[in-house]
Amino acid sequence: MGYKYVDDIGNIIAEQVDIVAVIGARVPLKAAGRNYKGLCPFHSEKTPSFTVSSERQAYYCFGCQKGGGVINFMMDYENLDFLSAIETLADQYGIDLSRYLSQTDELHRDYSDLYELNRQAARHFYRNMKHSAPAKDYFKRRGLSDETVFHFGLGYAPDSWNDLTNALRRQFSAELMDQVGLTATSKGRQYDRFRDRVMFPIQDLRKRVIGFGGRVLGDQQPKYLNSPDSAVFNKSYHLYGLFSAKDHSGPDKRLLLVEGYMDVISLYEHGVRNAVASLGTAFTEQQAKLIKRYADSVVLLYDGDRAGQQATKRALDIFFAMDFPVYTATIPGGDDPDTYIVRHGREAFERFINDNLRDGYTYLLELAKQELDLEQISGQREYLQQAMTILSPIKDDLIKRVYLNQISQDIGLPVEEIVRTPIRRAPQVTMTDDFRAALLSLILQQPDIARQVREHMFFDELPLPWQQLIEFILTYNGYNNTLALDRFPLDVCAVFDQRQRQAVAEIDRQNWPVLLRQLLIEEIEHDIKRIHQDQTVSHEEKLRQVVTKQKKIALLWNKETL
Repeated sequence: MGYKYVDDIGNIIAEQVDIVAVIGARVPLKAAGRNYKGLCPFHSEKTPSFTVSSERQAYYCFGCQKGGGVINFMMDYENLDFLSAIETLADQYGIDLSRYLSQTDELHRDYSDLYELNRQAARHFYRNMKHSAPAKDYFKRRGLSDETVFHFGLGYAPDSWNDLTNALRRQFSAELMDQVGLTATSKGRQYDRFRDRVMFPIQDLRKRVIGFGGRVLGDQQPKYLNSPDSAVFNKSYHLYGLFSAKDHSGPDKRLLLVEGYMDVISLYEHGVRNAVASLGTAFTEQQAKLIKRYADSVVLLYDGDRAGQQATKRALDIFFAMDFPVYTATIPGGDDPDTYIVRHGREAFERFINDNLRDGYTYLLELAKQELDLEQISGQREYLQQAMTILSPIKDDLIKRVYLNQISQDIGLPVEEIVRTPIRRAPQVTMTDDFRAALLSLILQQPDIARQVREHMFFDELPLPWQQLIEFILTYNGYNNTLALDRFPLDVCAVFDQRQRQAVAEIDRQNWPVLLRQLLIEEIEHDIKRIHQDQTVSHEEKLRQVVTKQKKIALLWNKETL
């Protein structure tokens, strides 16, 4: 779990580091005028379009439109969440984050000792494994290489009540070991929680060990045991293997969600390195948000038995509520991802996934059909009721229509009888939606419009940046990113670049003079407010200026002025 910092922590850290130095340590940059340029790390390109501004402490790529400040860069480049990006920069540049802990933080303390304790415990378990024939044999039988074992830090806790306690008692207090759940105390006696188990360290996005999972080698129960929640570990907020999988989601940015640690590890061993697992609990909304942060879609690879189906349904409900693309693929024959890929290999595994991939809604509709007799009217009625409930989260009417057609084929009823109310059309964007953005796009895209705006009788009432942009466009007979970088700040050029690419509704294109009038009127009304608040001019002068402005507004409302 991350610390709770003051609200402005992002700006505080950004002010203490130089974005050129941060990015330059990761991307080769060359000076280009007042900025720096390099090949974009976020997409493939041969001509540098990735620009970094020391003056604005910002970056922007004119190829893929990624941009922002130093925190955004760390999040995108290192695949970190906000707090992890903050803490990584602080570590690298020697910034003491304890100065910026929120005063409302209940614990208000440094947890580095807990992280260090877990790290030392993981190292101890790893060393134990190296000297334990049963543990080494277990991982060997599971087909794991030394590289994979090391990558995940797998280890072994021997069949002893005090092996770990004795190994770490000189460095860490008994209270601290109890806090992270490595030990427990009963009737004044402290003992190791994990005994005779192969150990699976659980790492956060910064690769810090925050907890453990243990699988028994003998006959004791329970078969699987996880660390309890602690100040640095909450099962609901983490995913096993995400520290690695987030960097292997591929060009389509897809993650696989599996049930167990060994599924993640075995897939990794065979070259499928984008799998994650929940931590021995039901899948949570917080875990779904983690997946959404690092992927554009997810595939659920749960077991096909009743428990697996119920777990799939719960996960689908969470992703549906987030409107996140979710797919399913059920491993056949009682296999799980681990056993299937061991038995058939990576190529067969990936081919099976591709051949059997179904979107979440189709999975639920097929599941509903399996349990009903659609030859009977009662079965059709029940299926229809379930199907409409399944489809209720879909907001896009066109997508919903596809499934309604599928249901229509399943039960032989026309869509109109299934849904008695008309399908709503998606609302059209009109000129009332963000008129400033639409007008800016048109000026950037069509130099002729920029020329007509320049010739408007009230051109000088436009905001100064608008005036400067229009003069620039007319000087160079169009907008040019390269030339603009020498004239405007990088963050302003980033906005221009995005607006130049933005599609504009036809109604806005036809009625751009109305957009211009609306902008001018708003700016003049803003000036009138400023005049009223100005304490440096006389009442008579204020009156004269306000009347002049109001006359301009009156003229603008006259269509002939457009």
